[in-house]
Amino acid sequence: MAKNERKLDPLLTADFYGRHFDNGEVSITSKYTDGSDQVFDFKSRIDDRATSLAASVFVNSQDGHAIIFYKGTDLPIIRDEGSGRFAGFIKDIQAIFQSKAGQVSRQTLEAERVYLDIMREPSVQSVEIVGYSIGSQHVNYLAAKHRATGTTIADMGIHPDVLGREFQDDKSGKSINEQMLDRVSVLHLAWDKLPKWFAAGPSVGQSISLDQGHFDDIIGLAHIPQTYAHKAKAKLVP
Repeated sequence: MAKNERKLDPLLTADFYGRHFDNGEVSITSKYTDGSDQVFDFKSRIDDRATSLAASVFVNSQDGHAIIFYKGTDLPIIRDEGSGRFAGFIKDIQAIFQSKAGQVSRQTLEAERVYLDIMREPSVQSVEIVGYSIGSQHVNYLAAKHRATGTTIADMGIHPDVLGREFQDDKSGKSINEQMLDRVSVLHLAWDKLPKWFAAGPSVGQSISLDQGHFDDIIGLAHIPQTYAHKAKAKLVP
């Protein structure tokens, strides 16, 4: 689709995610890959309790670029990403195991509806997507099926059957793996094991390692966006 375009620096996506979902910010200045400062304003929030999908849409009024952020996994006691620490967690686990079985979960299908709605808006000139934890499954699916571009944080991959069944070739002559590397950037912490445990399949994007997996990086075990944001910003060129 012509509107698919990644403009936000992947290393700043976790910071953007945390500032909105954790801090409640609705006007956020970040940077494009060309280094230019850009202001994004909150447009809409989608909370679908039936599937536990939570997503927020931001738009840059200067160029019409939209970013859809798909929330992470609700975790008992630890994190409420939008649908409740317990009710949301149960639905997220259901979606995760659907994905592990080679199905497209109802949550991912709802994420697809949100994406297509934004793509159809005349005022939106370009779109990219960002997904954290379970939200990464939606990004990988949309990248395969609709040639969407974006970034995953704590990537849970995509089932090979789904990738093979849904993949839309861009006719560039590149292989499926090469095209997915072009479409998705993956922020990775060595100590964050949860994405691997609950992965639907292999990670298919271009991996950006944020640490070396040393003992002092063990905070990655906590599986929280702030750690990704801190480590990613540390890798930015001054």
